[in-house]
Amino acid sequence: QEANAKIRSSEQCYRNLFQSMRDVIVMADPDRTILDVNQPALRDLFGYETAEVVGKNTRFLYADDKSYLFAGREVFNSKGFVDGRLISVQFMKKNGEVFTGELFALKLIADDGRPSGNIGVIRDITSRKRAETDSARLWRVLEASLNEIYIFNPDTLRFEYVNAGALRNLGYSSEAI
Repeated sequence: QEANAKIRSSEQCYRNLFQSMRDVIVMADPDRTILDVNQPALRDLFGYETAEVVGKNTRFLYADDKSYLFAGREVFNSKGFVDGRLISVQFMKKNGEVFTGELFALKLIADDGRPSGNIGVIRDITSRKRAETDSARLWRVLEASLNEIYIFNPDTLRFEYVNAGALRNLGYSSEAI
């Protein structure tokens, strides 16, 4: 009875941890059929309930065959051990909305050390991608500006960035500045 109580306690601890994760964790068999997934992260990100996805192939989570096949080539289709990989692919929510996701793909390892399935940890990075694009656009504008733009360290007063307009107007190279 004491051993059973410890097993139940351990299982409940695992289940609480699994369900508390904010990223979607998909556990699948070697053929990419979903065995388990955490709620409420699945509902929050994809709009599905666990019962709607368990037993299905993971293909329906991807926006297109290209993303599904890419994830397979990188990790999931391998029959042997593969180090986990962080890849960016397109996913589709239940409502049809497509989003860019960061997928940490790795093999599920059995007690004997052999791969027994797949794990995918999925995070929506649409906002981050948008911010990166906006940041790159801003840097292009700063660099192309005819106005002199300087960024310097307030403690040392050394330049950290000088745009092309400032270099042209002052007649210095970026190395000299």
